[in-house]
Amino acid sequence: MAEARRLAGGYALERMTPEALKKEADGELVALLPMLRRLPRRVDRVVGALESGKLSVNVRLFADRRDREVVTSLVHQVLITVLAATSGLMGVLKVGREHEPMVGTKVSFYQFLGYSFLAVASVLALRVLVVVFRRPES
Repeated sequence: MAEARRLAGGYALERMTPEALKKEADGELVALLPMLRRLPRRVDRVVGALESGKLSVNVRLFADRRDREVVTSLVHQVLITVLAATSGLMGVLKVGREHEPMVGTKVSFYQFLGYSFLAVASVLALRVLVVVFRRPES
């Protein structure tokens, strides 16, 4: 550690000489010159737009792919939840009906439909719960 500190200190002293700092500053200024030349014209354009009340800002919502993926996954989850709730409600309403066309000796057609809707609702609800309680990938 002592040797590393000594070497790092010597390296820093070499890089921090006035000549090295002046050379670095000159390089940065040369790189910034094209932008600095355009700056007065851009400031003038912005001030003119402000004075005339025509300043506008363009913002693109969901320009990033990850933002779109998050919103899309949330919409999918909401739709699946609504479908699960609707299927469950329809299933309960159909199971309670009696005196309808019979599929077997004890099960009516609407009861069969109701149990089918309840099965679909259960699968969809389980899918939603798995996604909700799944650990986020780190």
